[in-house]
Amino acid sequence: MRSPAVAGSFYPLNKQALENVIDEYMSNVEFTHTEIVNIMAAVIPHAGYMYSGKVAAYSFKAIEDFLKVPPLFVIICPNHTGNGAPVAVSNQDWITPLGRVKIDSEFVKALVKNSSQIQISEEAHQFEHAVEVQLPFLQRIYGKKHKEFRFVPICMMGTGLDTIEEVGRAIFKAGAELRREVFVIASSDMTHYEEAEKARAKDAIALKAVEALDYKGFISAIEDNHISVCGYGPIGSMLVYSKLKNATTGKIIKYGTSGETSGDYRSVVAYAAVIVTK
Repeated sequence: MRSPAVAGSFYPLNKQALENVIDEYMSNVEFTHTEIVNIMAAVIPHAGYMYSGKVAAYSFKAIEDFLKVPPLFVIICPNHTGNGAPVAVSNQDWITPLGRVKIDSEFVKALVKNSSQIQISEEAHQFEHAVEVQLPFLQRIYGKKHKEFRFVPICMMGTGLDTIEEVGRAIFKAGAELRREVFVIASSDMTHYEEAEKARAKDAIALKAVEALDYKGFISAIEDNHISVCGYGPIGSMLVYSKLKNATTGKIIKYGTSGETSGDYRSVVAYAAVIVTK
C-alpha cells in the first residue's frame, strides 16, 4: 500500500477540509460545455493546491461533466525525486485522506509486457507528489456518485523521444488488448521561476503544439526555447497515445501562475489545464 507523501503540505490532511477545498475550486470553474466533448486525455498541474488547484479544477470539471462512468485513469508524471526506475509503474493500491484507490494490476502487467522500458518500481513513487495530488480530485468526483475508479501511475525520469513514444504506444496497446476505456492524465506544471509574462509567452509556444497534438513539435519547442516544463515527457507520451486513439484537437481551458496566489509575478511557476478531444 502506498501511503500519502504530501498530505498536509500540498493539500489538506483532514478529510473534510480536503473535500471542502476541492468543492470550492470545482464550483468556481466556468467554461462553455459545448466546446468540450468526447474528452480522452488531459494536462493537469501538480503543485500545491493553493497555487495550482484552481487551474487543475478546470480539467477535473471537464472529467466530472463528461465522464459519467469512470474510465481507467493512467496518470503519467515526471520523476522529481530521482528515485527508482527511469520509467516506473506502481502495482500497489494508494491511500489518500479520502480513502483507498485501487490499481489495475492487469493493466500494469500489460504495460510491462508491451514495453522494454517500463518497470514495476515502487521506489520511484514513494515520495513523488505529481500523481498523488491528482487522486483526491478524482476521488471526490466519483465518490459523490458512489462509483469506484481504478488507476495506473507511471513516473518518467527518461524523456528521450524513444521513451516518450514507447510509453504512449504501450498505453495504447495495453488498452486495446484488455479492451479498457482509458483516460490519460499528463501531470505537469509549465514554465518555472521566470517573470510571469515571459513564462506566458514561452508556454504559448509549447501549448500551441499541444493543441495541434504534435508531440515532436512540442518537444522541439521545449528544447529550442529552453522552456522549463517539468512534465514534458508525460505530455509527449499523452500526445502519442492520443494520436493513436484518433484524437483531433487539444484545447487550453485555463492558464495561470503562482503569482496569482503569492502576488509575486517576478518569479512564477505556471500552470495549464488542457483537454484532448476526438
